[in-house]
Amino acid sequence: MKARISILIVVICLSLSSCALLFSPYITTLDDFKNTKKSIFEITLMPAEYMQLSPVQNANIIFERITSATGETSNVYFVISRSTTSFNMEPKCYVRADGKSYELEIESEGTEFKTKHETSSTTTTVKDSVRVKTESTSKSNNYDWYEDKLIVRLTPEIKNSLLNTKELSFRFYFGPKEATFKFKGYSLKKVKGLFEI
Repeated sequence: MKARISILIVVICLSLSSCALLFSPYITTLDDFKNTKKSIFEITLMPAEYMQLSPVQNANIIFERITSATGETSNVYFVISRSTTSFNMEPKCYVRADGKSYELEIESEGTEFKTKHETSSTTTTVKDSVRVKTESTSKSNNYDWYEDKLIVRLTPEIKNSLLNTKELSFRFYFGPKEATFKFKGYSLKKVKGLFEI
């Protein structure tokens, strides 16, 4: 009986650990060409100003940590989707963590114009005592936007502030308007976890 319980406990532990690996938010790869270990965490966020008609719809954000024999590098990649009526982004990013603010240069990877065409149609059938009448209506919309691709390099000081903060913010300026991406609670816990693994 004790052997069965022991086996059951081992099976449960193995199942839970494999599930934890399966649902891990981090992707880690070993690069034997560069002799580095790279871990990333990816998330999509809307800006804090979204309800104030921000020109930015959202950003796909990837945190990257690279470790090698010579040290560690931390980068944040942004793909920011913004309206066609917005101003171009200023070449600086402002980071706030643990009560400190940092101004960083942006490494721009370029801006792409994107467009999407959607068509939807509905069919309505009306039946009366005399005949059956079918009507079809179609509607089409075009959506245009810009995607800014950029890299922000985190300094060791920012990384230390990030690990001690209760809220992490990245701010970008688009002419007179700004877009702030905030990490707190669950999302901040996952960002911190990347730099602790």
